[in-house]
Amino acid sequence: MNAMCKARPWVRALGAAVLATLWLASAGAAAQVVKPETLTDEQLGRLRKVAIDKGTSVPLPRLLAAALHLAPAQVAPAVRQVSFQGDDGTKHGFAHLNDESGYFFFRRSPAGLWAFRADNDLKLVASARNFSAEQFIALPAKEGQEELAAELITWSKVLSQPAAPAPGALQPPPGTAPVPPLPSSPAQPVPGAITPAPSRPYPSSH
Repeated sequence: MNAMCKARPWVRALGAAVLATLWLASAGAAAQVVKPETLTDEQLGRLRKVAIDKGTSVPLPRLLAAALHLAPAQVAPAVRQVSFQGDDGTKHGFAHLNDESGYFFFRRSPAGLWAFRADNDLKLVASARNFSAEQFIALPAKEGQEELAAELITWSKVLSQPAAPAPGALQPPPGTAPVPPLPSSPAQPVPGAITPAPSRPYPSSH
C-alpha cells in the first residue's frame, strides 16, 4: 500500500500559477449556468488553453492507455497535462487527447488512481482504476460514470471561482492547494513565473 501511494512525475501539479491563470481568464467571461456533472463550453475551452500554455508534456503509461482503449495516435508520445492538488491530498488531472477526439481525466488519492476517457461531449468512453502499478481494472459503466461525474464537479468548482482582486493577492479556491515542489526541484517559482516540470517516464511502482 505504501508503494502504491508514492507520487508519480506524470501527476505532478503545476500549482498556484495554473489556478491563477484559470481564475483570471474567467474575468471577462459571461456568467453561465453550469449543468450538474459537466463543464460549460467556456470552462472546457479555458481548461484546454491552460493545458496547452501551462501544462506539462507527460507520457501516458502503456498499461493505462490500454485499459482506456486509447490508440497511440491519441496519446503518443505524450499528452499536455495540467493538474492540481486538493487540501485532502487528492490530485486531479486533465489532458486533451492528441487527435482531439476527447479528454483524459484522472484522480489519485491514497485509495488509488481513477482514470477516465471522455468524448468531446464529456460522456464517458472508458474508465479504469489501479491496484498496483502493473494492474489497471476497467470499471463497470455505472460506476465509471458516477466517478467521472464527481471529477467533473470538482473541475467545475475550480473553474467557477471568480477572478482574483489583484495579481499577487491570489488565493486558491476552497478545497484546493498548490502541490509543493519535489525535494530535487529548484526553489518554488513565484506565481506568474511557473516553469513546467520536465517530462519523465512513468515509474514501475508507486
